[in-house]
Amino acid sequence: MVMKARLIKTYPGFKLLAELYIDGPIILVGRNGSGKTTLLRLIAGLERPDQGAIEVNGRNVTNLPPWQRRIAYVSPETYIPHMKVKDHLRLAQRMKLDHIMDLLREYSIPFEERVGKLSMGQREVVAILTAIAADPAALLIDEAASNISRRRELLERIIEIIKPRSMDMIYVSQVKEDSELFDS
Repeated sequence: MVMKARLIKTYPGFKLLAELYIDGPIILVGRNGSGKTTLLRLIAGLERPDQGAIEVNGRNVTNLPPWQRRIAYVSPETYIPHMKVKDHLRLAQRMKLDHIMDLLREYSIPFEERVGKLSMGQREVVAILTAIAADPAALLIDEAASNISRRRELLERIIEIIKPRSMDMIYVSQVKEDSELFDS
């Protein structure tokens, strides 16, 4: 999967200029207010660019609604609190859940528990795994792993899962050390 984007978005006092060519997992590291979330929201179709285009596998998706782009966007608030973990995952299930079930066990996440009763870190794991289960062309993770105690391990496993599927990933973080995982 190859994603290309050339985008301009202007807000009062801020102008985002972005040009990306993505073929696999990448990380964006930066301070608050540097435009990382805006860029992901533009790619996901949650905001419209003032100028520019987004292509996924050579297809212009700029004017498509978010649900037609095959791009999963995960933020720290991406979960449905009253829903059980198993139902949350089934919302998006397109691929086999073997890897996902293993990760739920590794992070001690009860399959029958309501998501709202989980810790913040567990909720973030469920949100990320739900996005992966949808088998999108691209996965956008917007600081949605900041409360996960074993974040590095989880990111390594996510990269293992998505690489054979040729799934692109943009991971946004303020933690500079996270970028070490994306150097290989």
